[in-house]
Amino acid sequence: MAKLIYTCDEWKSSSSMTLKGVFTNNEAFLKAIRKLKKDKYIELNNGEITDLKEWPIRTINNNFIYLYVEEIELNELN
Repeated sequence: MAKLIYTCDEWKSSSSMTLKGVFTNNEAFLKAIRKLKKDKYIELNNGEITDLKEWPIRTINNNFIYLYVEEIELNELN
């Protein structure tokens, strides 16, 4: 399983998505999200990041603006 991080417009339209990283390590994935937020590429809808480790992908996608995360299986065709 791998997680893909994209930056995008606030409506998460596919034409606006830019791939920022592909992660198989969860700690590196979380660190990348924190860095994107620190560098102001993405924003939280409201508040600050509390315990991002506990957030499922759907929650991450719903709570961040300009960010979309997709989970994929490695070495498989769609």
